[in-house]
Amino acid sequence: MGHTAMRVVDERRDLLEVGQRLVQEFRGRRCAGAVLSEVTICRAVLVRAGVRAGLATATEAMARCRLQRREDADAAEELARRRVQRIR
Repeated sequence: MGHTAMRVVDERRDLLEVGQRLVQEFRGRRCAGAVLSEVTICRAVLVRAGVRAGLATATEAMARCRLQRREDADAAEELARRRVQRIR
């Protein structure tokens, strides 16, 4: 196997591990499909931006941030909904 092929295999393995870690981290709060979709989107954004070295680490950080932000937004929306229901 050539150097490029080995790099691609290592990169895929690293990204799979990132997906698995984030699925476990957000288990019960986000479905696995949503988490993996976010990982895929973040990876694509970073590749388009030219990130090569540390792609898996950057993908994990970006996906975690986006998932957490979405979770926080959902919590704020739920809190606002409850407040409106109390007012009525």
